[in-house]
Amino acid sequence: MGFLRLITNAHVMGADAATQKQAWKIYEALSRDERVIFLNESPGIDGEWSKRTQGTSSSTNTWTDAYLAAFATIRGLRIVSFDRGFKKLAGIDALIL
Repeated sequence: MGFLRLITNAHVMGADAATQKQAWKIYEALSRDERVIFLNESPGIDGEWSKRTQGTSSSTNTWTDAYLAAFATIRGLRIVSFDRGFKKLAGIDALIL
């Protein structure tokens, strides 16, 4: 979800932003790459996600990042992203490309 959202975002990708159709083709190619793995949600993700979304603003942009951070935290994973916003999230291992 985060990948598809970001690769189609002109603010992130500039002139290289993909259409939704192109994004799915890129996603499908990545899913065949042996370096990429897909994991199911872990028990406890809702609690971790809830902890990361207790702000007092009505920010709509934090939901996806908070979900991905919660997933990574529960699984002990590193987030690899173009999104510099992950640097602001506490307690995650993030590699910003």
